[in-house]
Amino acid sequence: MANRRTLDGALDLLTFAIVCVHIILCPYTKVEESFNTQAVHDITRFGVSPSGLEHYDHFEYPGVVPRTFIAPLGLSAILVPMFAIVSAKYHIHCLRMVIGCVSVLCLGVFRRAFVRTVAPPSSYGSHSIVFTLLICCQSHLPFYLSRPLANTF
Repeated sequence: MANRRTLDGALDLLTFAIVCVHIILCPYTKVEESFNTQAVHDITRFGVSPSGLEHYDHFEYPGVVPRTFIAPLGLSAILVPMFAIVSAKYHIHCLRMVIGCVSVLCLGVFRRAFVRTVAPPSSYGSHSIVFTLLICCQSHLPFYLSRPLANTF
């Protein structure tokens, strides 16, 4: 059991490392991500008090998809201490790394459940490695695991 946990942890770290490479190579956001990025910025910079709300850039985001501040609010709670010690230049990196970390942890839960269901117990390790390598060799999934898109986090 300890070997399985060690392997699972190593595979999660490998996946997170690949996600971090994508964050470093392409740190900036696309237009679809601007709502959540701006929401996190406003919440972390101005807070959620009535006096802080006056400084928010947007109060209404027209569009087909209704949006909520619940995800940015939770994310901001994690990011406020980080933003206190990290230069503003790297806030977007922190934002994306936190989203990427949570996404990788969720993907790890999925991987373990999938491999337990599909693979015989004796080949758990090899199936886990193949699954992780397939995920890491793709370009889209590791790239999008850290994106602040409204429909993914």
